[in-house]
Formats: sequence, C-alpha cells, structure tokens
Amino acid sequence: SISAEVIELPLIIDGGNLVTNGEIGFVTDKVIKQNPKNPSFIKKILFDYLGIETKILKSNIHDKLSHVDGYLNFLSKDRICISKYPKIDFLKHDILYSKELECQIDNYGLNKTIIYDRPVDEKVIGGGQSINDKSKECLNSARGIYINFLFLNNTIILPEYTIPNYKRTMDYNAVNARTLQNLGYNVISINCDDLAKLGGSLHCISFTN
Repeated sequence: SISAEVIELPLIIDGGNLVTNGEIGFVTDKVIKQNPKNPSFIKKILFDYLGIETKILKSNIHDKLSHVDGYLNFLSKDRICISKYPKIDFLKHDILYSKELECQIDNYGLNKTIIYDRPVDEKVIGGGQSINDKSKECLNSARGIYINFLFLNNTIILPEYTIPNYKRTMDYNAVNARTLQNLGYNVISINCDDLAKLGGSLHCISFTN
C-alpha cells in the first residue's frame, strides 16, 4: 500500500533488529548469533543491499528479544529517538543500557529526541523456553514501549497503551505524541495493548525502515 521496494537480505535478521536513516544502521549483536560468521560479513551484506554503514551494538542481557527498536528509532537523516525510562526498580538494567546507547549515539553527531517509555512488568504467555510466565526464559511484553512506532512519509503511527494500575496512563500517551507533533510530524495513535502483549509493537512487525 505504500509502494515501498521489498529487499530480501541473505541474512537471518528480525524485523525489529534494524533501525536506519538510510546511511547509518543500528542492530544488536543478536544478528551475529543468528548468522554465525564474522561481523564484517554481516556489515558487508547490509551495505551491499541497503547502502548503510552498520553499527553492531551489544545487546541488553536482560532483554531476551534483543531488538534495537525497543530503544532507538530514526526520525530523519540527522535525528534519532532514544528511550527514557522512569526510575522503577525492575527497569534499572534498561536505564543503564539506554545510557550506554546514548553515549554511543553521541559519536555520530545525531540530534536526539527523548521518547518516554513506561514498560509494564509482565511476561509473554508461552514467550520463551517455558510456558511458565514467571520463567526468566520468557520474553517480556512490549506494552508501554512507545519508541516502537511506525514512520511512513511524514506520518508517525504511534502506539498507545493502557498501563495497569497507573493513573497517569494518558500522560504517557499524550507526551510522546506532543513531542513528535512539535517536530512537525503528523501523529496517529493506535492502541497496541494486545499486540504488545505478544512481545513486540508496530515497528517490530513492519519490516519497514
């Protein structure tokens, strides 16, 4: 429907594990595990097929899915969104990881836009090596991950969520939409509660960059 070219890569790579502005691309080292050859081989394929210089980032060891689009998303050639989390105990590892990413992003001279994420502490049913939701091997839900938006032309399709037992749900839904609108983008919000409970959100499922 968007008349975009479909490019098939000779790589095993999750749709959610690539964000790019058409010149620079970021992936996590999950792609190395999925393609057990040296990183230069992976980078060469991404350059040959997409024309991008790829930076392979260390995965957050506390994130079983290891998708870079849970933390980063491009808006333009020179502007990138990065996640910011509230100071909640179960998010302490994500907060540190996001700060490490920000330091690496600084090396590229990109303008940064903060997206306020508010992950929900819940597991994907049957989302790991065990069907037990409480198993450490299960994937985390993506509910509350606003940075996982879909960007088409000048329109951003932004997830919105219901955050259980949290009275400021509407604040999170509004603040990110307002931030992006102030940058000149048309923002359409869509509820992604059910989708996110499966472990990903809009960017993850789109394979669109």
